[in-house]
Amino acid sequence: MDNAPISFWKIDGESLLGSNGKVLDLWPQPFWYAASARTTYQCGEGRVRPLEFALTLHNVSIGHGLVASLDVLLSGLKLTSNKGGVAADAERLLEDVRANEFPEKPSRLSAYFLNHDRDLAEYRAVAMFRDARQIVFCYLVRNGGRHHFADVGLYEQLEGRPDDRVLAGRYWAEFVPSDPQQYRRLEVLADSALYFPE
Repeated sequence: MDNAPISFWKIDGESLLGSNGKVLDLWPQPFWYAASARTTYQCGEGRVRPLEFALTLHNVSIGHGLVASLDVLLSGLKLTSNKGGVAADAERLLEDVRANEFPEKPSRLSAYFLNHDRDLAEYRAVAMFRDARQIVFCYLVRNGGRHHFADVGLYEQLEGRPDDRVLAGRYWAEFVPSDPQQYRRLEVLADSALYFPE
């Protein structure tokens, strides 16, 4: 029965149950995701990057709320940062340190960036992205995926310091916030499937 098509999913405690009997394990707390929401393009608009379109939400719709990890969705593509300048330098350094010293961690180039609350997701949708974003809540699927709780403040410190491998290594250490200010710096990288109940 496990190979039968799935027509719906439902949450049961910390499990996600498929209509075909498939069971997935969920992270107990939900997260918030600032999803690209663009669905149209008009001639003359100029250059629009592919990731500005609602790729994730489209795949959520097809999967009855479940979307595969970006590693699966982007399989076979050569991934590079879409950033420029000092931000691109920081991304390259983080990826090099991750690949060489923390290969068990998810790549920032193929991960969903999740937030622990809606307010933080709304803030980051405006502060970090130039395109239209829809804030949606989701659950991280723990089966077969990788995730990392990081301090985005360390990433920001890396901008302009392209050779600071010690600081980059600190980014890949697990970040456990202890106060409201630190929670504002928490970013969750998820190279895993996600479930969007709505």
